[in-house]
Amino acid sequence: MEGVIMKTLIDLDETLLADAMSATGQTTKRATVVEALEHVVRRARALDYLERLKEGMASDLDDVDVIRQAQR
Repeated sequence: MEGVIMKTLIDLDETLLADAMSATGQTTKRATVVEALEHVVRRARALDYLERLKEGMASDLDDVDVIRQAQR
């Protein structure tokens, strides 16, 4: 995910950041924060997708005719 880069100053818990760097294997604070933000966004999108599936977004995926049409 690439976007516009902006510089900002934020206060971070040093222990939490160190734990995140260790967990992700990142070697810089910036890379750790970027990976954490990307993870949060991916997770939110996945949860949203699952919610839409629960609501019946893809209820026709078990329809043989729909599958045949998609495979053309």
